[in-house]
Amino acid sequence: MTWSKNSSGSWKFVNDGIGYANDPTHANVPNPNLLPNPPAANATPPTGGKKDPTGGTPNSSLETIPTGVQLNWDKFLDGSFVLNSGGTEGSIAGQPYVSGAPLADGKANPKSIIILPSDDGKGYFSQDLDAAVQEYINRIPNVAKETYKKKLKNYYPDTKSYAVSLAGGPVVENDLGFQAAVKKALQATSVDNFRSAVKVAEQKKTNPNFDPTNQLYSFEYFVQTRDPLPDKTSTSSRTSQLTTKEDALREFYRTVQDYVGDPTLVNELDKLANQYWLDLQAEESRRVSTGFSTTNPLGQTTSTSRSFAQLTDLDRLEMRIKLITRGSAKAKSTGIKDVQPTKLQEAGGEIGNFYTDLIGHSYKTGIRLSNEALLSKVEEINKPGGSLDEQKRTLTQASKLKYKALAPYIDAGISVGDFIADFSAIKARELDLNAKDVNVFDDDIQKAITGDTLLGPEDFTTLVRKNPNWKYSSTANESAAQFVNSLLKTFGKVG
Repeated sequence: MTWSKNSSGSWKFVNDGIGYANDPTHANVPNPNLLPNPPAANATPPTGGKKDPTGGTPNSSLETIPTGVQLNWDKFLDGSFVLNSGGTEGSIAGQPYVSGAPLADGKANPKSIIILPSDDGKGYFSQDLDAAVQEYINRIPNVAKETYKKKLKNYYPDTKSYAVSLAGGPVVENDLGFQAAVKKALQATSVDNFRSAVKVAEQKKTNPNFDPTNQLYSFEYFVQTRDPLPDKTSTSSRTSQLTTKEDALREFYRTVQDYVGDPTLVNELDKLANQYWLDLQAEESRRVSTGFSTTNPLGQTTSTSRSFAQLTDLDRLEMRIKLITRGSAKAKSTGIKDVQPTKLQEAGGEIGNFYTDLIGHSYKTGIRLSNEALLSKVEEINKPGGSLDEQKRTLTQASKLKYKALAPYIDAGISVGDFIADFSAIKARELDLNAKDVNVFDDDIQKAITGDTLLGPEDFTTLVRKNPNWKYSSTANESAAQFVNSLLKTFGKVG
């Protein structure tokens, strides 16, 4: 069989010696197992069903069920036909179905009907579902029945009835499973067609000339477009690596004690602990090993498995430290992000100890660390491969870039903090300060050491004396006294 266009421009099947040439009862029916090449995808199909958008086998070639064609699409809007949510009598239990108008008492009509397109697609016809089942089964050619069974695999009541039906080949007599599958497919086709018919009716309200051709499924095309589920696949999942909530919470609280010292410093501690369990559960679930076993119709079995590396202790610690230091929007917690470093240092936890070491090194290198920077470096320390020494090295490298004139001294092992000792002593002397209070971040010290060249002691002394407070210092008073004494000696008033 093949496609051909007649003189009126319509498509039809013609006998080309393939299909049912020797079967006069199916002279115009193509063999579903020998799929002929269809006309172009934009060609008009030969009957009223939906056009295959992929260009595959088009609409039904089954004979029209001998019921009158209806053209009144308003019946899908005025309640003559109703889409019900789930049925019992005459329909598939629990499945949506189409029926006539509700009963006199207002209850849904329990009898399911089918809605299918007319041959020319301009109208439709309806019929009792039960009466239609056997009629459509009888119209399926013997050589196509096995194909129909496979296509309708997902419509059988269960896998056992499908297996029994398939084993029977083209025989459908007393095949209750196949009858149930055809019935369910007809009902599903009608439900889809009802929804499409409602759209057609609405279109015709505004455009009476709207052409409904190709808007409804024919039963044959509905079956041909079914894609049965793949053969049964058994899946096994290994969940032995999942951490219980109790263990996760204990881990988190223990980390807070070790790394913070004082749990009260952690904002919304309990919510944050619960968020750790949720995050851990999600991450571990992504790493569950799975195995698949598939058996094909020939009884051959293939097995595959997939496994993932599990979270290490360092991975888990990194998750906890991040929550503690950064908090979590989901848990509505800021963790220790807003806590002053001195409080964490006083608490005696690991984070406070890291703070102390990092802050001390920042004074040696002349690189100021904000609270945010401290948090980031603590996180880096606790990442796999991270260390306190590594973070100290980053500060030293930053120091060489900032204080270019001191780079040779830094390479020689002299820190910026050591280098400024003389400057600190000069400023302390000139302004009556404690030298320990004049550190590397002092404005005058920064002016002396930042840049391509360094200030000498005399230039630095001159810089410090420009400070308004210098004139009140003992050094200023001594200088003034010496100056007066020098004048008196010059004019012979003394000595």
